[in-house]
Amino acid sequence: MANNESVSKESKDTAGLMWILAIFFNWLSSLIFYFTKKDDALVHEESKLALNLSINYFIVVMVLYIIGIILAMIVTALFYIAYLAIVAAWIGWIYICYLHFKAVKEGTAKPKIPYAIMFIK
Repeated sequence: MANNESVSKESKDTAGLMWILAIFFNWLSSLIFYFTKKDDALVHEESKLALNLSINYFIVVMVLYIIGIILAMIVTALFYIAYLAIVAAWIGWIYICYLHFKAVKEGTAKPKIPYAIMFIK
């Protein structure tokens, strides 16, 4: 990816829009930008990252749903623990998207996401 001075405002705006849409449409917005904006290095790189993170988020939520179902079979009240964990994952997703949106708009370094598996290289 090019340095900060050579990145156009339009690229930053498009990448920022993609991160905002990722909050509401999760993997769909990043997939659309990944295939339609291949000529723009910043948008393509950010959409690839958003797609990877949304796949990770989907896996986490599915695991939490399975844990919730198992806990509900044991004791119904324990299901709410998994439900609260899903809500916490959703709040974390919004926060991660906001951090990346802010980094793209300011042209600063991307925040590091620990334990993220990169499915798309």
